[in-house]
Amino acid sequence: MERPPDIAGEGATSLRAWLAIVATSIAGFSIVTAEMLPVGVLALLAADLGVAEGVAGRSVTVPGLVAAVAALAVVLGAGRFDRRLLIFGLVGMMALANVASALVADFGALLFARVFVGVSVGGFWALAAWLPGRIVAPRDVARATALAFAGVSAALVLGVPFGSEIGSAFGWRASFLALSALTVVALVGLMASLPPLPAPARVSVSELASLLRDAVPRAGLAATFLLVAGHYAAYTYVALILAEHGLEPRLIGSALLIYGIAGIAGNVAAGALAGRNPRRLLPAIAAAIAIVLGGALFVSTTPASALALLAMWGALYGGAPVAVQMWMASAAPDRAQAASAAWVSIASGAIGLGAYLGGLLVDGVGVRAAIGAAACAMLLAAVVAGRRVSPATFP
Repeated sequence: MERPPDIAGEGATSLRAWLAIVATSIAGFSIVTAEMLPVGVLALLAADLGVAEGVAGRSVTVPGLVAAVAALAVVLGAGRFDRRLLIFGLVGMMALANVASALVADFGALLFARVFVGVSVGGFWALAAWLPGRIVAPRDVARATALAFAGVSAALVLGVPFGSEIGSAFGWRASFLALSALTVVALVGLMASLPPLPAPARVSVSELASLLRDAVPRAGLAATFLLVAGHYAAYTYVALILAEHGLEPRLIGSALLIYGIAGIAGNVAAGALAGRNPRRLLPAIAAAIAIVLGGALFVSTTPASALALLAMWGALYGGAPVAVQMWMASAAPDRAQAASAAWVSIASGAIGLGAYLGGLLVDGVGVRAAIGAAACAMLLAAVVAGRRVSPATFP
C-alpha cells in the first residue's frame, strides 16, 4: 500500500501521523454529533416543527440513507483527486448544513438540509475509516483505528448530551448553531495537520462486487448491517425509552453522558482486544448487546436499573466500530479502501433504516417493540459473524 513518505515509515509512526489521526478523530466527533444531534433534542424539535416524535426521527433516517450512497459515490468518483482536499470539502459542507438546519421554517426544509449532512457523513467516513492503515506503521494500525473512532464515542459523551443541554436551555436551533462553530474549528485543525494524501489505486465497481462474493467480508458487512440497524432502531428513541422507565426529562442529558463515557471505555478496550483477535470480538459484542437490551425489556423497572443497562449498552457499542473495521481490514487487506467504503455505506444505510423502522414501531406499537426488534437484530448479527470465526475461513 502506498504511504506518503513524510508521514510514517514502516518501522515507527511519526508524531505528525499521530497528530493527523487526532485531527481526524476531532473531525469525526463533529461529524457524528451532527448526525446524531436530533436524538438529544427530539422532543423539542418535534414540538417546534409540529410533527410526531416518530416522524421527527426521520431527521436521523435521511442522512443515514444519503450517507450510504455518498460513501460509495465519493470513493468511486474521486479518481486521482487528493483525499485531503476531499476531506476538507466534506467537513466544510457539514458546517454549512448545520447552519441551514438551524434556520429552517418547517420539517421538510430540515430534511433537505439533512441531505447534505448525509453526504458529508458518508464521504468523510469512507475516507477516514481507511486513513489509519494508510498513514501509520503496521504495528500501530489497531491503536490508530481506535483513536480515529474515539471521536464517535466522544460525540456521544459530549456532543449529543451537551447538544441536549443547549437545546433545553436555548432551543434546539441553538444546538445546531453551536455545532456548526465546532465543525469550523475541526476543519481548521485538519487543514493545519493533515498532509497531502495522494490517491491510491482507483477503486472500481468490480472490486466492490468482489467483496460481496467473498464469504468473510460478506459476513462482516451483513453483521454490520444487523448490528447498526438494531442499535439505531432503539437508540434513536432512547429518550423515550428512559422516560418509560421513569427517568425525568431533565435528566436525559445526564443519562446520555453516562452512555457516552461508557462508550469511550468500550472503544479503548476494543482497541486493545481487536489487535489480538478481531474475528471473535464482533460476534461477542453483538450477543452481549442483545442480552443487555433483553434486560431493558424484561428486567429493568426502575430509573437506576435502566441507567445501569444504558451504561453497559454504551460500553459494548462503543467497541463495535473498532471490531467491525478490524474485521474488514483483516478479511480484505488487499482491498482496504473498497472495504472501508462498503462498510461505511452499509453502516450508514443501516442507521437510516433502523431509525425509520424504530420510529414506525414507536408510533404504532410502543418503545418496547423497538427494543425487542433491536435485540433480535443483535442476535442475528452475532450468529452471522460467529459462523465465520474459524482459522480456516478467517486469517
